[in-house]
Amino acid sequence: MEAHAKRLVAAMSFDPFKVLRLEITLILTFLPLVIWLALYLAYRWWSFNSRSMLPWLRTLRWTGWGFGVLLFLLSVAREHFSVVYGIAMTTFSVGLSIPERWVKRRFAPDLIDPITPHGFWPTKPE
Repeated sequence: MEAHAKRLVAAMSFDPFKVLRLEITLILTFLPLVIWLALYLAYRWWSFNSRSMLPWLRTLRWTGWGFGVLLFLLSVAREHFSVVYGIAMTTFSVGLSIPERWVKRRFAPDLIDPITPHGFWPTKPE
């Protein structure tokens, strides 16, 4: 009976590196939503104009994308990092486009590309 209990405990124990990878992935996945919530609450409570945050969001998004690609390439080339870190950083970068788009729609509609009524046609159909 003790052997069965030891196997059960060994099967239920987690590798600390897997837990760390999971924590980092979850943090980087939900951080853009937290940033979006913070910008929204600042707008609602203090009437904060977030247009000045656009260059920072864009820079952070592209920096995150660059680090994500770099970590992914390092994980493929050297197997020193887990692939998860590169994917998590890229997910963070893509997630930052949500608050950036919200700030553009709310505070800088002049920076949004106009949507044509004819869809994605480069010119008007004849």
